[in-house]
Amino acid sequence: RVAAAASERRISELSAARALLDAILESADVGLGLADGEGRWIEANARLASLLGWTKDELRRMTLPAVLAAADRPAVDEAIATLRAGDVSRWTAEVVQARSDGTAVPVALFVARLPSGLPGSATLLVQETDITVRRRAETLRDCIAAVRQVMVSSASPDVAVPQILAEFCNHLGFDVAGHWAVDAEAGVLRLRHAFNAAGPAFEGFLFACRATALAAGVPLAGRVWKAGVLSADPD
Repeated sequence: RVAAAASERRISELSAARALLDAILESADVGLGLADGEGRWIEANARLASLLGWTKDELRRMTLPAVLAAADRPAVDEAIATLRAGDVSRWTAEVVQARSDGTAVPVALFVARLPSGLPGSATLLVQETDITVRRRAETLRDCIAAVRQVMVSSASPDVAVPQILAEFCNHLGFDVAGHWAVDAEAGVLRLRHAFNAAGPAFEGFLFACRATALAAGVPLAGRVWKAGVLSADPD
């Protein structure tokens, strides 16, 4: 009876510990999960599963490196090996998350080795934070700085505008950027300057744009001209 009671008490304590762990994981404001020493997922909270784009059951059949962009996997593989060996206790980096739908999400990744009483074993605490907004703000800041530099160093608008369009493409990931100006005599918009960052694939598009005159109100550029406010159309 004493042994049975002790066993039941131990089971109760383990159940309570598991419930506490689950509560901690699910209450976190960031993506939190556990992985074994090989990087295989053991557990993930709802926020992490949502960030990764996989269900919890799917994640348990995957590894941490497998849900990252291919370029980041070697570094994370090496970090896991270092953590498993006990050479370091924690590791941080900014990497790109490859979601199940194919989209890429920049994240701040933190991995720490948890204390273990078993020799040769390792459990890793994984924390991921979506840094998309921060990265976008940094990109916009860098783009604005580059545009300002062009504006103060250019002799005229005709010299500055092509360079500004190039900065838009380089910093914001545009394939093509164009400057449409008003043809006062004809009362239409015409493409005056353009920058093609994508190569020959868009030359036909630009050729068509140069032969096009846009009236006020149609399409997007004409609507912006007429309304005098910023606007956008989804791709």
